[in-house]
Amino acid sequence: MKFKANWGTGIVITYAIFVICMVSFAIHVSGFKYDLVSQDYYDKAVNFQQQIDAENASLDIAESVFISWHQQSGSIQLLLNGCPSQQGSISFYKPDNAAMDFAVNFKTDQGGVATVPKKRMAHGFWNIAVKWKSGEKDYFVSKKLFVE
Repeated sequence: MKFKANWGTGIVITYAIFVICMVSFAIHVSGFKYDLVSQDYYDKAVNFQQQIDAENASLDIAESVFISWHQQSGSIQLLLNGCPSQQGSISFYKPDNAAMDFAVNFKTDQGGVATVPKKRMAHGFWNIAVKWKSGEKDYFVSKKLFVE
């Protein structure tokens, strides 16, 4: 018996291939791990205006904030030029693994330098958020860092 394909058979075959591709795509995507940026995103959204005000206050000094990775000492150095003896917090966010996120408090010396030891910092990209208060003014600077 010889198989004859007409336009109706072609439509059925095309539809079947499409359905198979969509089902395999759905199965493949459902295995991906996804993380929220933070667990308390609602509280952060409510207080977002305070962060915007802190970022605007930091625009003048954002270029004078440096974050560098020192591989020999295994530490991260924060330099706040023109801001000696400041206290604040540094939040480390790993975009591809929320389980590695952490925050530490810092205190700069008279030169505006604070050193943070490398705790749980894996190889890859990190988003770093630095928050501190000087007088009555809040400051916020966000930087990106690659750890080798």
